[in-house]
Amino acid sequence: MVAALTIPSIVSRYEKRTIEAGLKKTYAELENWIRRAEEDFGPFDSWDSSNNSGIVAQKYLFPYFNLTSCNSNTKYCMAKNGAFRTWYKPTETSAPGELEAADQHMPKYILPDGRVFGVYTTYYSDWATPGKSITIFVDVNGPRGKTVMGQDVFAFSICNYRGIKNRIKSGTAEAQSENYANEYLRENCTKTVPGVVWQGSACVHLLERNGWEFPKDYPIKF
Repeated sequence: MVAALTIPSIVSRYEKRTIEAGLKKTYAELENWIRRAEEDFGPFDSWDSSNNSGIVAQKYLFPYFNLTSCNSNTKYCMAKNGAFRTWYKPTETSAPGELEAADQHMPKYILPDGRVFGVYTTYYSDWATPGKSITIFVDVNGPRGKTVMGQDVFAFSICNYRGIKNRIKSGTAEAQSENYANEYLRENCTKTVPGVVWQGSACVHLLERNGWEFPKDYPIKF
């Protein structure tokens, strides 16, 4: 009986520590990546404006990460609940952490340690000052995990609009989650609020504010 009560708690703590370590590692690597890529290719503003996420990944990510396309290694890009091929986009009608419909416009790549990157580029040519962003969705425990947005899948981005540039941003470029209080972020961690919290940006901001560790009141339970 004691084992039945304590083992799940131990497993949960281990899962959290593993994900926290993966998050810290990913954030540090992305910060180093943008610094090195701008040294090699010039400021982000001058990067290729191709609207092909695969071309962008090949040119700007591959030289700095040992990536392998999921198209050629499908079995290594599988999670318990299916292939890593969806938008990680919780909706107001979704259960916490539930995945939305598949979108094939985001190429996926796996790293040697099992983390999976999904790369999505956005360009805004209709703005007075055209903007662009590269969003990287990271499944920090890859095939070993549950593939749940806000639990083991998180978004990071770099963009050149809304005053955010030359640094890695937690969450997607469009979401302005960093401007809100923790209570609001907890409430919206698993929902989509257009222009405010998008694709789990609230979740990753909560973790960043807590030193990349899960706070006790984190809304997604293990």
